[in-house]
Amino acid sequence: MAKVKRRYLPIIINGLLFYIGWLFCVASAAGGLPYLGLLGAMGVVAYHLAVIKEKKIEFFFIASVTVTGFFVETGMIKFRVLEFTSPNTLIPGYAPFWLLGIYAMFATTVNHSLRWLQPYLFLAAFLGGLGGMVSYAAGERIGAVTFLVGKGGSVMVVGIAWFILMPLFYLYNKELTTIFKKT
Repeated sequence: MAKVKRRYLPIIINGLLFYIGWLFCVASAAGGLPYLGLLGAMGVVAYHLAVIKEKKIEFFFIASVTVTGFFVETGMIKFRVLEFTSPNTLIPGYAPFWLLGIYAMFATTVNHSLRWLQPYLFLAAFLGGLGGMVSYAAGERIGAVTFLVGKGGSVMVVGIAWFILMPLFYLYNKELTTIFKKT
């Protein structure tokens, strides 16, 4: 029985670190301390990379998801869907760094606490869309984001984006793993 519990402990820790890190990033941004959230996210990602076996694949995947997040969130800013309380002050008009930290932390869950979704791409899409909508609505209530197309419109755009992103992340991860295993 103890072996079963130990087997699931890393998965539970991975999920908890993501949710705690998400809240820390969002609350820090809402409180005007976005770089504090980014540092927390970097700590979560560093811990993750320290404890996993496939560091090279995972690092590349995390970087790829983070870059994807930069373009998705920048698109939402440019198309006036969302506005962030603590915007990117280094590159105005682009995705804030604290939010990219959330994308990086999310990427740590794909092969771990959310691995069970990998064979179920439609379920991943559905839960991604739902989870995206709930996360951004919570971020808005905390004060980290403002919906510019009305709450329903902005949340719907976010939901559609994450409905598309989730299965793409799983497909990309599978392909990336195949490529790295061949080298």
